Amino acid sequence: MMNSTQTRMLAAVAAMVTSVVLGLCTTSTAFAAGSTYNYIVMPVWQGNCPGGGNVTWVGASSFSASTSGTAADSGDDIVYLRVGYRESVNIVGAVRCTAWWGTYNGPAVNVLIYPTRFQQAWYIGPNGVSHN
Repeated sequence: MMNSTQTRMLAAVAAMVTSVVLGLCTTSTAFAAGSTYNYIVMPVWQGNCPGGGNVTWVGASSFSASTSGTAADSGDDIVYLRVGYRESVNIVGAVRCTAWWGTYNGPAVNVLIYPTRFQQAWYIGPNGVSHN
């Protein structure tokens, strides 16, 4: 037969085990960060060619806890870039602009994004950041 101290100790251990088991059963699974690919668009309307003209080259890099990526393209204002998924991602971008009077470098941009899906489009520039 158990004495009252042993009974209390057994009850405490049982309560502890029960709370741990219930805690494990009700804990929601967190989204695991990984990588995905998003479109980084650097349009004129975001302030990327302040001297006039059009964007004719884009270069961008991404940095996050889980991944990084680099992409560049000429002929338009968009690149397809590897980015972290469901985590803060630092994007550094630059453009080359062509106006009637010649070509010039647009301002460099450094923004934070938080991608939540594959092929999401981010519109970045000195005027800020927006997405679809």
